Amino acid sequence: MQSFIIKLENQDDELINDEKICCYLIDSSYKKTAITPLADKIHKQDKLILVGGKDADEICREHNLDGVVIEVVEDVPYKKKILELRGKIGNGRFIGIICPLQRHAAMIVSEMEPEFVAFRVDNRDKAAEIISWYNELFLIQSAVLSGKEECDLREFDTDFLILTPQEYKILVAKKERLD
Repeated sequence: MQSFIIKLENQDDELINDEKICCYLIDSSYKKTAITPLADKIHKQDKLILVGGKDADEICREHNLDGVVIEVVEDVPYKKKILELRGKIGNGRFIGIICPLQRHAAMIVSEMEPEFVAFRVDNRDKAAEIISWYNELFLIQSAVLSGKEECDLREFDTDFLILTPQEYKILVAKKERLD
């Protein structure tokens, strides 16, 4: 069964206490004064909190978060960016990378051994093909998040689903209806 990473936009105690969720992702635009209290609540639940967006590395260090999630684009030298990021956030912290739906990009990113590689579903068929190929070749955990094309993210063979609170609540409601 896939684990859930929830993108928090505000402190939602119901989601923080949800035992099905293993990790939370905040954006660097999250209110700075609310980050440490949020991280404390999440850490008390023995869960992880990651940060993405501009200055994620600084926020991660400053607020003692568990790691960062970055998105790489085609024209950026992946290896250099990931090595610099690892140096900035320090050892023992997690790096998740949102990777383009390209085999070459996935191979290069995976060589840098992030904790997980995530794929955005901009094209359902291509995402299914790349994720299947990726899982055959790499032991690094994989994740999927919604993109331009709407579909049930559970259909992808990944370790994690990265969801908004609304996506998560809809998914849980559908599952409860089926049970």
